[in-house]
Amino acid sequence: VPALSSGHSTVSALQPQGVSPTGARGTFVVRAPNETPSQNTWKIVMYVPYQIQESFSVKQDPNWKIRIVRQDTGRKGEGGGAIYAVKRVSWTARNRDAEIEPGMFGEWPVRWVNPVAPAKLCFGIAQYYRNANGSRNKPEIVNWTGDRVTAEHPRSCIDVAASPPAS
Repeated sequence: VPALSSGHSTVSALQPQGVSPTGARGTFVVRAPNETPSQNTWKIVMYVPYQIQESFSVKQDPNWKIRIVRQDTGRKGEGGGAIYAVKRVSWTARNRDAEIEPGMFGEWPVRWVNPVAPAKLCFGIAQYYRNANGSRNKPEIVNWTGDRVTAEHPRSCIDVAASPPAS
């Protein structure tokens, strides 16, 4: 299994399991548990590492509004279309029933092509909780963006290892 930080909001491999090899397309999951005793999580924002921004895609979820922030790279793909870099993705619960209640967790599948060289992919994730009054206005936000070893809220990282040589 790829090495993960001890962060509570994480990104981890679904397919393939085991080592995340260089140059491989894989399916991963963004996972956010709600660890508060009385507040729902209603929004997740993930910052995409630059190494995978051009190959990043997100699975639709009817219960969550997905907003993707892209930037035109100025380059064209094989078919002549613009190549965009996905900088940030946010998932917002469409209604209260879709929110993550205390003691539960949410998951959102994503895909990308790993870099061709070994790398460490680190994801900053912001987790939005309803405020003490139960409103989405002025939410409590936990930023899982800190150092993997020393921070109270560390970012989640995946190690991309060299692919085994072809036989």
